[in-house]
Amino acid sequence: MVERERCCGCGACFSACPRQCIEMISDRMGFLYPHINRNNCVNCGVCEIVCPALQKSKTIKEPEAWGGYSNNQNIRKASSSGGIFTLLAQGIIEQGGVVFGAAFTKDNCQVKHICIDNINDLHKLRGSKYVQSSTEKTFTYVKELLEDGIPVMYSGTPCQIEGLNLFLQKEYTNILTVEIICHGVPSPKLFKKYIVFMEEKLGAKIRKVFFRDENEGGGILVMRIETDNGTVYREDKFNDPFFRFFLRNNCLRESCYNCPSRGLHKRADITLSDFWGVENCSPDLADGGGISLVLMHTEKGRHAFNLMRAECIGHAVDFNKAIEGNKAFYESYTRPDERTKLENDIDYLSFEKLFHNYGMSWKGRFKRKVLKLFNKK
Repeated sequence: MVERERCCGCGACFSACPRQCIEMISDRMGFLYPHINRNNCVNCGVCEIVCPALQKSKTIKEPEAWGGYSNNQNIRKASSSGGIFTLLAQGIIEQGGVVFGAAFTKDNCQVKHICIDNINDLHKLRGSKYVQSSTEKTFTYVKELLEDGIPVMYSGTPCQIEGLNLFLQKEYTNILTVEIICHGVPSPKLFKKYIVFMEEKLGAKIRKVFFRDENEGGGILVMRIETDNGTVYREDKFNDPFFRFFLRNNCLRESCYNCPSRGLHKRADITLSDFWGVENCSPDLADGGGISLVLMHTEKGRHAFNLMRAECIGHAVDFNKAIEGNKAFYESYTRPDERTKLENDIDYLSFEKLFHNYGMSWKGRFKRKVLKLFNKK
């Protein structure tokens, strides 16, 4: 098996094992890792064949790039960045197909991949979710659908798409794979502690979580939480504690600090992202609303995009200029020294204490101490 620091947790090995002797078990940070029952293992090597960390990604040519958004303002407003994901997904469902993507669980404490076949359920998959999603048994289900000739769209992080394609082991004409440009996946356990903390703070159960408040537009990172009693919490990336952890990069999965899926090493048909820096690359598109950057890597991806092109406003853009604002496309973030300390403390400290120790800069901690002293007087 692959070394722990290289495992992305895609679950391909779990799905592919013919003896079903691999179990995905959470580590201290809540990230899933494969554990093998050696008593049942016959050393067939299938788990290694489907592992994206062990199989070298193919280098591809520069993709065709496009920037823009859905001409349906309701779809655009309900989406994180322009609504192109929704249009692609609608196209698959209208063909009698199904769409897989990340969705919150009912308690909003976890994110898992689910399957939908109804346009009315697309809201479950829309929106950013800055937590690693568990793929569960979706890889196996995808293969069954493909073998039955049913169109499938599968969206996820680049490593999840690589894991899926390696698991499938052959090219299917009836699947569209869509990856996001991934900053890195934060700790599921830290997110769960955040939800519990916020429910205590707001005095009610959380009904909905939005990592990107749809009322802001333009790709601004604003956390919005709605509770059962009608309370609405809103804070931007500078003040929301979970965003502070995320942007300090100290709660990411170990493999994210040296991600092999960045750059022109892709197995997805399409890459979707916020068009960060659109005002520098294509100022005519920067109207204050959400803008999608679409990278088409395969003929299948170009065909799927062209089918819904008439429902969009936008145009082709220069690939190299377009990704200048998307550092995460080609570069991993440096592993902070405090990443190990956070992992050691996550089970023993409250979320508030973890935030004080690891979610704030030394200037922030100093400011908080001064304010506490001032309030005591």
